[in-house]
Amino acid sequence: MIGTMPHRSPDGSAVWTGGAVGLAHGAFHTTPESLHEVLPLTNEAGTLTITADARIDNRDELIAWLALPNRPEPIADSELILAAYEAWGERCLDRLVGDFAFAIWDARQRALFCARDYVGTRPLYYYYEPGQIFAFGSEVKAILTLDGVPEDINEVKVADYLSWSWDDVESTLYEGVLRLPHAHALRVDAHGIRKWKYYELRPVPSAGCHSDADYTERFRELFTEAVRCRLRSAFPVASQLSGGLDSSAVSCVARDILLGAGRGELHTISLVFDEDQASDERSYISAVLEQGGFVPHFVPGDTGGPLSDLDEIYGTLDSELISGNPRLVWVMLQEARRRGVRVLLDGLDGDNVISHGYLRLKELVDADDWEAFADEATQLVARFKSADHMQEAQREMADPKALARVFGTYGVPRLRAYAEEGAWTRYWEGLQTARRAFSLKRGPLLRRHWRYLLAPAWLLKLWRASKGNGSGSVSGAQVPPPLLSRQFAERIRHRERLAEFEGLKSNAEGVRESQREVLGGGKLAIGLELGNLCASAQHVEIRHPFMDRRLVEFCLSLPSEFSLRNGWTRFILRQALVDVLPERIAWRTGKGNMVPTFTPGLFERNDERLREHVTDLGPLAEFVDTEAVRRMYERGAELGELDQVRLAAVATMSFWLKRRREPSVDTDASASEDRNG
Repeated sequence: MIGTMPHRSPDGSAVWTGGAVGLAHGAFHTTPESLHEVLPLTNEAGTLTITADARIDNRDELIAWLALPNRPEPIADSELILAAYEAWGERCLDRLVGDFAFAIWDARQRALFCARDYVGTRPLYYYYEPGQIFAFGSEVKAILTLDGVPEDINEVKVADYLSWSWDDVESTLYEGVLRLPHAHALRVDAHGIRKWKYYELRPVPSAGCHSDADYTERFRELFTEAVRCRLRSAFPVASQLSGGLDSSAVSCVARDILLGAGRGELHTISLVFDEDQASDERSYISAVLEQGGFVPHFVPGDTGGPLSDLDEIYGTLDSELISGNPRLVWVMLQEARRRGVRVLLDGLDGDNVISHGYLRLKELVDADDWEAFADEATQLVARFKSADHMQEAQREMADPKALARVFGTYGVPRLRAYAEEGAWTRYWEGLQTARRAFSLKRGPLLRRHWRYLLAPAWLLKLWRASKGNGSGSVSGAQVPPPLLSRQFAERIRHRERLAEFEGLKSNAEGVRESQREVLGGGKLAIGLELGNLCASAQHVEIRHPFMDRRLVEFCLSLPSEFSLRNGWTRFILRQALVDVLPERIAWRTGKGNMVPTFTPGLFERNDERLREHVTDLGPLAEFVDTEAVRRMYERGAELGELDQVRLAAVATMSFWLKRRREPSVDTDASASEDRNG
């Protein structure tokens, strides 16, 4: 099993066995403590043995709680986990902060205890046949090497991938091989398997924060600590620098910490685009680099496309497929490896940890504060008038009709609710404010809602009740998703599957509720997992400061005005780091757009590979509407952004299924080392 993952074992591997139980570990040193770590590790009593892929960030806190004795040699993170389990049992998970996936064999109870961190940065897959075997690994290929483990494709996950469904966080592309979800633990013994969710994402009361200054200072402290603990490395550290607010914040804070500790300058890795200049962010990257304290490295992002390097990428990845343009991440990881970097900081999902705060507009109208709503909406739209390098969401905010659209999204539904309730005084107050602030005419709005004024109360009550009961239909679940063949969708009962997960769709009423849904959801967890799999193939560990649990919990406790204030989205991050970031970055409203490089990458630089895998679909033909795929391919660059990504996903799945039929190949990413430099 360990031999299937040589890319995860650049520093050696070891195996421990005890009767019918075996644990293995592939060593990849990053932290100073890991240089002395020996895994699998057994405690002094010989009763507990651990194997782990882990970095623990609250080390000092744990050492104090556990009252571990002082000693000259460093305490490894896996040793801390084992001591925590010995002290607190399964409740040890309440005390661990960091990125981890681990398994502990408890010989006293003849039970195996496994767990993953709260957001799922480290993968753990498993196969269980009651009474016969329980096998787990960091990658699916380790499990598939065992006799008796089926390698059948999970057709339902094929449909999930092609329809962009991320709700099922347990099943994989292989029947019978499952994923331990993020924030979950399991226990296996002679009686069977028990699995449970040990953590729910929740706000933590902001003790001692009573003013803007308090909240801002506390955020800065937590963010700085989130970066600092992820700089713990025995090797060079780099930061992915895109020129956006998140990556710039991580890079600037990391630079200051390293320089302050006398550890030298921070390496940065940035994508640049000479051919597809609409995606190029060099001017923003330069604004950060001009501050000094960096060793910059630049990687061309427009020398390939979303289907480039598939052989290398999926020579390692075997459990999930990536949508979008995986090559952009791949080439940055290759550059990190070339530079001797083992730790790469990333600003992933700072958008959701801080939140753009758009739902604050809904909160204001729900609170009948129409004046504040109008003022915030007006300033928000004004901020985007001068923005450049915008994604679709930002372009909509910069549109001349943006203000009317904002009112239609948040204001009109509230007016309609007033009308349905017969709350005409509040309706009129909201209408008057809207007319003044948004330059709207009263007539069209009144014509929308006049029937509520004329209808008797009993009829309105009956109408609302029937509206609430619904017709039993499920939004988006009545027809097969785009590109799935109807026969296949019916065979796997895909409509029912979508209906099963419909309750997980967002019904958030406010900023913080929306954050909890996104940060606790499957899409982020699987994205983090894919990042780990790609990085491991290049002997790199990606670390995400914005995913620090302490920081996330604090941000979930913030009043929503710290996400959107005076038209500034993500306000607290800008305010807290205003003296650290270049002014051009701190008050930037736009966001880098990779779409301009996606289209030529797919239809020009990847034209031959695209044609190969969509005109000859191979095994994928039984799952998709082949005629719909053909029509999309013939339209080429005329396709909209969403359909372009769908077409690339079809080509990727087609490639992957064909690859499975070929004789096995060397999957070690190091086989490409000579080609990559």
